[in-house]
Amino acid sequence: MTAAEFFEARGKPHEARRISEAEAESAVGHVPEELRRFWMQHGVGYYANRNYRLCTPALFEGFFRQVLANVPD
Repeated sequence: MTAAEFFEARGKPHEARRISEAEAESAVGHVPEELRRFWMQHGVGYYANRNYRLCTPALFEGFFRQVLANVPD
C-alpha cells in the first residue's frame, strides 16, 4: 500500500510527529525500509479517527526489556 493509498483509506494523521534521525537509524534492519521512510516523511500518530496508531519499536523498548529480562536465550 502506498502512502497515498493509506491516506485515502485512513485519512491524514492526527497528533503525528516525524521521527528523529536517531529513531530512524535505530529502526534500520528491524522494520521494512518503506515503513521507516513513511515515519520520516509523514510521522507516527493516530489515523482513522484514532482506530490506528503507528508507532516505532522504541515506544515499547522499555516494556519488552522488562518483560523479557528473565527469558533464557
